[in-house]
Amino acid sequence: GMDDWTSIHMFGCLKLPWLRQYLPYKHGIPSHDVLGKVFAVLDPVQFSSCFRDWVNDMAEFTGGEVIAIDGKTICGSDDKASGKSALHVVSAYASGNRLCLGQEAVAEKSNEITAIPALLRLLTVKNCIITIDAMGCQKAIAGTIIEKEADYILMVKDNQQELREQVEKVFTMNPKTEADITIDAGHGRIEQRSCQSIDNLTFLDDKEGWPGLKSIAKVISERTDKRSGKKSRETRYYISSLSARPKVIGNAIRSHWAIENNLHWTLDMVFKEDNSLKKKGNSAINYNIIAKMALNII
Repeated sequence: GMDDWTSIHMFGCLKLPWLRQYLPYKHGIPSHDVLGKVFAVLDPVQFSSCFRDWVNDMAEFTGGEVIAIDGKTICGSDDKASGKSALHVVSAYASGNRLCLGQEAVAEKSNEITAIPALLRLLTVKNCIITIDAMGCQKAIAGTIIEKEADYILMVKDNQQELREQVEKVFTMNPKTEADITIDAGHGRIEQRSCQSIDNLTFLDDKEGWPGLKSIAKVISERTDKRSGKKSRETRYYISSLSARPKVIGNAIRSHWAIENNLHWTLDMVFKEDNSLKKKGNSAINYNIIAKMALNII
């Protein structure tokens, strides 16, 4: 619960005998001012590199591990007085191992398109399945994933309107495609998900332009509120370098939400990241890395 430099200094003073098992602390605990200044000037690129090396030392990935990539804005990191916009951090999260593998910080959400390939190049993701929402549905990103000897499942939305229309057309031509169906009950609702996938892409225009593309997928989610009985329905489309295996693709798509529920939600609600007032220099991104270290240890 010590999440600002003053309380962290206080924690250090209270736990000094315990901390001296690991380092001498000859001159005691650094003051809150020193802590703030150190993390403001610490190079976040080098610090991120240390973080990734540490995770790689303790994580062992098997084929088929789902690695979700998504971005989150650190709302409290903006500084209007100096014209500094809030940081947007793109993270990679291993859904099975529940570990954050690394991050890339950008100034605006639109820069996710350049941040995602940069992050991928730094990670060891061979034989893993990379899942990304619609922002990452880009040919260059698909190409980077294939170069890293991994597979991808990319959500298709209106930012790739022509592709979405093509995918919808193929499913319209194949109305009886076999589906993998799962049912979840929780949070006051029942949700049935149906995942269909097709690998006959003869009628999909520009399929050669997407590196490694082998299949398309359609997920229909039907939710029923237990209390009110109100029903809702949502249809989402995906492209993938995997063969048409609806069960595998459906499981990977569901696993993607771990980055929202287990990483981003925890950073906000437990580590109170959005309420943080760390604005000076590199403080916000460096503290984001510290929080992810703590979360990985947990």
